[in-house]
Amino acid sequence: MAGFQIVIKDEAIRARLKKLEAATGNLLPVLRSGGQVMMTSVRKNFEVGGRPKWQPLSAVTANSPIGKKGSRLRGYTPILHVRGFLKNVTLRVTKDQAILGTAPNTKDYAARQQFGWPGGGKRYGGKVKTPARPFMLLQAEDRQEILAVLDKHIEDAMTK
Repeated sequence: MAGFQIVIKDEAIRARLKKLEAATGNLLPVLRSGGQVMMTSVRKNFEVGGRPKWQPLSAVTANSPIGKKGSRLRGYTPILHVRGFLKNVTLRVTKDQAILGTAPNTKDYAARQQFGWPGGGKRYGGKVKTPARPFMLLQAEDRQEILAVLDKHIEDAMTK
């Protein structure tokens, strides 16, 4: 499923998950809820052009066939939107994880956009560098929302 993944490790979230697992033995409902919060956040990153804002396309990319295609389609070249490879973030929930990922065939492209690329290779004479445009990025408010979801599930479990 996931060709590219970012792992979020948070002690407060882990502690609440352990508490909920001890109370219910089933983390699937809360992981689905938390995963939806994460998915919404990542999709919003695309809608607003990054949080923080992504750097604009280089002149080389903007003037390339793919950049010109974006200009013809929408009147401008939206960053990471023309091909749309990374917008289809998927959520997979297992018994103990909520995993956001991209399609396996996009893993190299996803990593290049997430972390940046120093250039090299055959394309455009190896001169095109890609700035980091982190799209798999959660915001502080997402953490708070996930903690609230966990607290609600714990409260519901304790009242049953």
